[in-house]
Amino acid sequence: METALKGQLGDEVNVIGYYAGYVKGTKLSDACFPYDLEEYDSNTNLLLSDAPFGYVETLCIPIALPVGQIREELNLHDNPEMFHQRIVVRGILTTYFKVNGIRNPISWRLATSLDTPNDTISEEHEEGTDSIEPVPVVISFPRLLPQAMPVTRGR
Repeated sequence: METALKGQLGDEVNVIGYYAGYVKGTKLSDACFPYDLEEYDSNTNLLLSDAPFGYVETLCIPIALPVGQIREELNLHDNPEMFHQRIVVRGILTTYFKVNGIRNPISWRLATSLDTPNDTISEEHEEGTDSIEPVPVVISFPRLLPQAMPVTRGR
């Protein structure tokens, strides 16, 4: 996570994280992590977190959702099923809400359990083009693996 928050501005990056919420206002401290999507009233940005639950805004990466296909596909108002999904967003790392983020995402896709910081992204949802050259994933949140459940046997 520290790499994502302190990455080089201007680099084209892929960010992997969980769709946690959004910013309702003009600064990161206005972050909203709705427990109920009825509370969701913004479709212009999203926050990616390193964990599917238990959010802290200073540990999230803000992503702008400009008007167009990417906003239509990712905003929670129209796509509540995206909430808590692990996704990969590609774009230019820039300052957004006074922290590192992506203002103009190029593409996005659902992440797989195999996504790691050394993987590349293949295009599934990109604004205005049919093909995209793979870019190394240089920003990633830690991947959470499910813990094995203990086996209990009834007597």
